[in-house]
Amino acid sequence: MSSAGLGAGRDLLAALYLEWQVRLKSWRLALQWVAGPLWTLVLFAPVMTRAVGGVTWRGAEVSYAAYLVPGLLVMNAFFAGQAAGFPLWIDRKTGELEVHFGLPVHRGALLGARALGGVASAVVQAALALVLARLIIPEAVPAPDWRWAAAVGLTALTAAGVALFYLGLCCRIENQETFNVVINLLNTPLILTSSIYYPVGRMPGWLQAVSGVNPLTHGAALVRTVLTAGRASPAAGVGEVGLSALFLALFVSLGWVETGTGGRPPAWGALGFWPWRPG
Repeated sequence: MSSAGLGAGRDLLAALYLEWQVRLKSWRLALQWVAGPLWTLVLFAPVMTRAVGGVTWRGAEVSYAAYLVPGLLVMNAFFAGQAAGFPLWIDRKTGELEVHFGLPVHRGALLGARALGGVASAVVQAALALVLARLIIPEAVPAPDWRWAAAVGLTALTAAGVALFYLGLCCRIENQETFNVVINLLNTPLILTSSIYYPVGRMPGWLQAVSGVNPLTHGAALVRTVLTAGRASPAAGVGEVGLSALFLALFVSLGWVETGTGGRPPAWGALGFWPWRPG
């Protein structure tokens, strides 16, 4: 491995350690990782099961709980990605980011560590949610096997896309009012127009169209397809699975590009976060 590659790896490890010390090493965060899925499975899932009943997914009837758990994983990934991006804007305004820039670490490593911190948070939450779901509603998820690993991997990919997207936004936004408006306009519509909680097929036609371009819908569809493998027909919705995979890949790529260009003039001086750019 080249000296440049070794240096980049060293910088990323140092930035990850900083991220752990500053944001991730908290018992409150661990409590949140457990409490969120627990309340959803204990309170929300039974109520919605009575209201919604069974759901047809990929040609098979599944319980609402089995439909909900993949959505829960993706929702956790969404919030974990957000939590990785939001502090960047706050650190910019408070001057904390300038302190980090004084460290002998490449700026791209600082950004990469924030994104990877969000991914790590989503992975831990996904694993905990699957374990809790298996204990509380056993029929909602399969026994631990390759499907769990695949679901966690897809959750991590979703979190990476969200983290990079929000990091890019936080590189660009200058005004606090603009920040509040943009975030509030994104959060609620992204969640409520997705298939996280409710089947797309039961939505009004216009809302189905909106849901079809929502990255959370496609992330949830992929996780749902994996966790229902063996129950849902493998031949049903093959085209939709391919479209979801393509859409999620494009979302991650968009976040990567947005993050890489977000700090360049005139957005905010020469932030220089693009990982492959020297300096």
